[in-house]
Amino acid sequence: MPDPSDDLKDPGGIQHQRSSEIPPPPPYSTKGATASTAAQGSTTYPVQAYHMPVPECTFAVEYADWKGKGLRVLDKTNGTNTLAYTGTIQLRKPQLAIQKIPSSYTDIENNVHSDTAAFHTLSCKIDMLVHGAAFTLLPHIRLHARFTYTSPNHPMNARLKWKSRTLFKAFDFDCTSEEDGVLVARFSAANWSIAKVGQLEIFGQHVADNPKFVDEVVVVALALAHYSLSQAAAVSIAA
Repeated sequence: MPDPSDDLKDPGGIQHQRSSEIPPPPPYSTKGATASTAAQGSTTYPVQAYHMPVPECTFAVEYADWKGKGLRVLDKTNGTNTLAYTGTIQLRKPQLAIQKIPSSYTDIENNVHSDTAAFHTLSCKIDMLVHGAAFTLLPHIRLHARFTYTSPNHPMNARLKWKSRTLFKAFDFDCTSEEDGVLVARFSAANWSIAKVGQLEIFGQHVADNPKFVDEVVVVALALAHYSLSQAAAVSIAA
């Protein structure tokens, strides 16, 4: 006599057969997480390249006069349009001098200096002086212009690298940490504008909360922009 419970069973093992035909999900790679776990003691996953961070500070750089001897840096963070820095360009060293616009009487007392950049005729290195600290941008010129230095105003005195974004965008620079590759700043040149120089974006709240480091990033970005434009002008004249 047939067992009534057989009607409730899967006839011919159809469900079992279908489940066996479905391939299992691919295993998740934990190669990056393993390294992070060993270093930090917890499971973390690497930031994907398509996760573009949002800038904490945004500055617009423009010429202050038609001769191109003066610079204006406008703070456009959160929709503002405030004059934050002024700059002068001259032939003798230091060729670039940047002054921060004070926003209070305390700033007036603490910002009586000029941050400078000095360029060399027979060398691509750039000598910087920011908040009384001297350092040099060391060039590594290949297909892409690249400059490295140890930041005196970074909380961890990090090694930073400024590199031109692509061969066809030699005036656009990304600043990253040499240790972990985290994006610190990005300068995008205004190639087809007579009055505008470009836009500077600074990333990371811990960076934006450090005024001296922000000043350093601004001055270094302006120095690299001036260097690139001067090189392009020299090539154009020679041609």
